[in-house]
Amino acid sequence: MKIKDKMKDKTELKSLINDYCKDKGISKADFARRAGVSGATLSSIEGGRFDLISETMANRLFALLNEAVGQTIYKTRDFNAVQKACEVARQHHFMIGITGDTGTGKTTALTHFARNRGVYKITLTKSMHQRFFLDAFLKELGQECYGSLGDKVAKIVDFINAKANALILIDEAGKMTPNVMLLLHDIREATRFNCGIVMAGMPYFRTNLERNAKRQQVGFAEFMRRVNLWQELDGLNRTEIEAIIEDKGYSKETDMQQFAGFRRFADLENKILLDNILNGGI
Repeated sequence: MKIKDKMKDKTELKSLINDYCKDKGISKADFARRAGVSGATLSSIEGGRFDLISETMANRLFALLNEAVGQTIYKTRDFNAVQKACEVARQHHFMIGITGDTGTGKTTALTHFARNRGVYKITLTKSMHQRFFLDAFLKELGQECYGSLGDKVAKIVDFINAKANALILIDEAGKMTPNVMLLLHDIREATRFNCGIVMAGMPYFRTNLERNAKRQQVGFAEFMRRVNLWQELDGLNRTEIEAIIEDKGYSKETDMQQFAGFRRFADLENKILLDNILNGGI
């Protein structure tokens, strides 16, 4: 089964924003803070004055509203595994780690689940220090970013504990710095009876945690003990590759050989794109 999303034009922003706020259970003010846009911008969209919305702003909003714009989401084993892990974490307030090589669809699967009410997704970067992490967290929650580090942590904890069965998704978790890990540990401890956390990253995410825990690096052993489950993604199997290339118009009987080795979804997509560009595709 698949879900297709096509690129929208600016006139569809109003309905997309309304649907997003309804799905997430947030106000327009919350959305504005999360998107980093002004009230005037939202007013222009609400009033149908799309000529006042630049292409850059429209693309930025589309990126938030649907990070998978223009893509087809295939419900592979890995996709379903991520969805199940998110459900388990939310239902039982678990902290779950997901590992998979680049291109296995971790981000797409998390983004899909993040459309649910009470689910909040933060993407880490290599240069994200403590303050940037907390600001990104608060922005995702639709909250103002002000105060000391302690104030921000308290605001995050209070917000999460006021929700029923909240779920935090941490993408690119392998880029988590030790200081950010310590902050996340504190947030986890203060919300563990009301909130689940799912962290997804490259295989070295778990490896680095385990290595630093064995070295007695501050906080790593404690953090590792808080992870209830680990889920490793497998990549595409032959049946899934066949289904994808057939959907793209290829024949699994005659064309499968050129695609069989691409077990990472992103690699398969790139191969299909390259074939279309160089050979005229199907």
